[in-house]
Amino acid sequence: QWDLLQERLAQPMEKPVVLHRSSSANNTNPFGSTFCFGLQRMIFEVMQNNHIASVTLYGAPRT
Repeated sequence: QWDLLQERLAQPMEKPVVLHRSSSANNTNPFGSTFCFGLQRMIFEVMQNNHIASVTLYGAPRT
């Protein structure tokens, strides 16, 4: 869960980005909006029930 992971890594410095996934013609989104937190070159997508939906890893920009 997100709150347990935050305790181990660090607290995010900024407010989360709210992600609204809209339903398409043939399906619906049963999970509602999610919150995206950036932390240590990772983006955590967190559902409203505090579970982590996805993690995106990214590296430093190439020079």
